[in-house]
Formats: sequence, structure tokens, C-alpha cells
Amino acid sequence: MRQSIDRREFLKLAGLGGVVFASGLADARFAGAAEGDFYFVQLSDTHWGFNGPVVNPDAGGTLPKAVAAVNSLEVE
Repeated sequence: MRQSIDRREFLKLAGLGGVVFASGLADARFAGAAEGDFYFVQLSDTHWGFNGPVVNPDAGGTLPKAVAAVNSLEVE
């Protein structure tokens, strides 16, 4: 699948990245988490309700793969 981005969309994303960087939110990962802290993950636009070779070729495996990927992440 190929996705293209136009100049206007690129500039929006670059501007948002600049705001996040300038606000100090980018340094939140250095704060560290105490043992036993709660972590939240939001999965968006997963196409879980759709199946087909174009939209979601692995409709039954999408959620288990996403959960496995999140569980394998290291704490930052």
C-alpha cells in the first residue's frame, strides 16, 4: 500500500511536531515511571470490523498481533 502526503499536510504535521517539541512534552519520556504504574494504550483506525484483501487481509489476527506488539514494548 502506498500513501502520499501533500505539502499542506506535511506542514501541518511538522508544525504539530514543533509545538510538541517546544512545549517540553517530548521530554516526558525521561521522567521515568515508578514500579507498578498504570499504562494506557490507544489503538485507532484498526479496521477491526472490516475484512477483505485490501482493507484488512488478516481480520482475525489484527487484535492479537496488536496486543502482542504492545506487550513486547520496553518501558521508557
